[in-house]
Amino acid sequence: MLPVPGAQVGLDVSHWQGLIDWNAVANATTPYGPIEWVYVKASEGRTVQDPRYLENIKGASAAGLKVGAYHFAWPNKPSSADVGNFIAQLELGRDYLTLPPLLDLEKPPAGPVQPGVSLRQWVNDFSGSLLAAGYRKPLLYVGTNYSNKFLDGQAIDLDVWIPQWNRGPLSYTGDEGGPKWLNDTTRNWKVWQFTNRGRIPGIKSHVDVNASRWPMTEFQKGQATRLVDIWALGPGLVYVGFQQRRPGFQMFLIGAGLATIVYNARNYLLNK
Repeated sequence: MLPVPGAQVGLDVSHWQGLIDWNAVANATTPYGPIEWVYVKASEGRTVQDPRYLENIKGASAAGLKVGAYHFAWPNKPSSADVGNFIAQLELGRDYLTLPPLLDLEKPPAGPVQPGVSLRQWVNDFSGSLLAAGYRKPLLYVGTNYSNKFLDGQAIDLDVWIPQWNRGPLSYTGDEGGPKWLNDTTRNWKVWQFTNRGRIPGIKSHVDVNASRWPMTEFQKGQATRLVDIWALGPGLVYVGFQQRRPGFQMFLIGAGLATIVYNARNYLLNK
């Protein structure tokens, strides 16, 4: 039984799970209910790319699952190199990704992440770089113990995905309702990784299983990561391409000016 009644069940995977039968995953009957979404490891640190990233996102997407990508952080250098590695992978996967990006914060910083910069600032800089490049604000995977040590246990301006296995693998009764050990960083968690030893048809090894009380909003394929694309076309003229979230009017605040985008529009020419 699912520890959080009414939550959406999902997985997070990497090359460590080996070859995955995504159709079997999507059609699986599990103790927690159907698998609705998956996050796939895209990158790690400044230079590592997961070797099964494209294979996994293509397979999961073809099987009808909602798909997101995550980056495993190495917060011991400026965030710009990490985020550059992640963005390159997000671009490769744009035709398959339908969920916002995820920053996985598990590795302790080796001393100060850089002179005068706290880990909190490193995370904010990472998120800000994604936003500045036109991507959506990431979720943050972080545990309570880690956040106590390195984030002062204080709230952070990102939706939190918390790993916490209360009673040991697969021993849930269904009445937990969520993780018990919380601080101000993790108190308003949106996703809970409640076991790291799930057994799911289609996956030969153990796998992380998660419950989301945050609606895993699925965007259009190819537009899950970017909010807008902006290009200067010439003197005084800017092209703004964007994702339409629903039929109707949309408004963008650009600098000091307000642009109104009419029904079913997909782009706008803005005088600078």
